[in-house]
Amino acid sequence: MPFVYGASGVTGNRPVPPSAGTAKTLIVIALVLQFIGSIVLLLVAFFLGSLFAVAGLRGLGALFIGLGFAVLFVAILAYHFCYRPVAEGRYADARTPTLVLGIISLFAGGLLLGILYLIAWDKLGDALREQQLPMIPQMGYIPVAVPVPFPGAPGTAPPPPAPPIASAAPFAPAPTCPRCHNPGSWVAQYGRFYCYTCQQYV
Repeated sequence: MPFVYGASGVTGNRPVPPSAGTAKTLIVIALVLQFIGSIVLLLVAFFLGSLFAVAGLRGLGALFIGLGFAVLFVAILAYHFCYRPVAEGRYADARTPTLVLGIISLFAGGLLLGILYLIAWDKLGDALREQQLPMIPQMGYIPVAVPVPFPGAPGTAPPPPAPPIASAAPFAPAPTCPRCHNPGSWVAQYGRFYCYTCQQYV
């Protein structure tokens, strides 16, 4: 018997909605990019700190250290508030943090990160809608938007009448024309015999 996903998300052996899998992948990609970015910033800070130690420009290195730890902190927040809820099937809980991170990333200059988070936010909305679709075990979702009743179901309109079917010629011998005594020709469109000589029906 078909069953519907509950609001609590993935339970038991129920498969993950397709859009939720896409959102999870996008969030993972954004997290990886953030971790890589934080490591790069920290390495740059270390390099600048050692390079400008003699010149007394350690402030530039400190700036990159701050940026590196800030990116790392945002990545930890994204993991806790975006990735974990999606992995646990709590798609509604992950939507708002994902949207906020997308907007912050766009304004902070992380165009790619912002796009990834915003697309993930949109896919989480699709996942919430997919949870309401009927699903048959071992077959997956049945994307039925409007149920189609079978003909003759209560409350349904009767089907339109079928177009008339041209009748076949009768098995009886063709009648003869009363004027020229020639056999009539069968006209299937009108279901009658016609005399082409006298141009009249017989």
